[in-house]
Amino acid sequence: MAYWVHVPRRDEDHAYEPPAPQPHPSYGYPHLHVEFGEHELVFSAPAQLDHFIEVMGKKPLPTSRQLSALRGKDVGPNSHWLSRLPTELKNPKTRPVLVKHLRAIQRQLLVQCT
Repeated sequence: MAYWVHVPRRDEDHAYEPPAPQPHPSYGYPHLHVEFGEHELVFSAPAQLDHFIEVMGKKPLPTSRQLSALRGKDVGPNSHWLSRLPTELKNPKTRPVLVKHLRAIQRQLLVQCT
């Protein structure tokens, strides 16, 4: 998901908007693993969780072609994270439950960081 969320800035080399996660010197990149039913979602930055919640909370769900076009590159739509997401997680009845679950985790993370 990092490719679709952290877009290189044109004015500065090796800079991204939103900022890309930085690895811990001893442990590498931290990851948030979220279990939802039979599925495990993995995020390596808070911006990725935010983006996932934003996209999955939209009605109707945008297409991977629409989301790929936002990146401004000739990549996708088949390689976009949404096209790789299991169909059952994109189900209109499942999405609100998933978004609610992820927002609760997001709030919990914010409380822990403050």
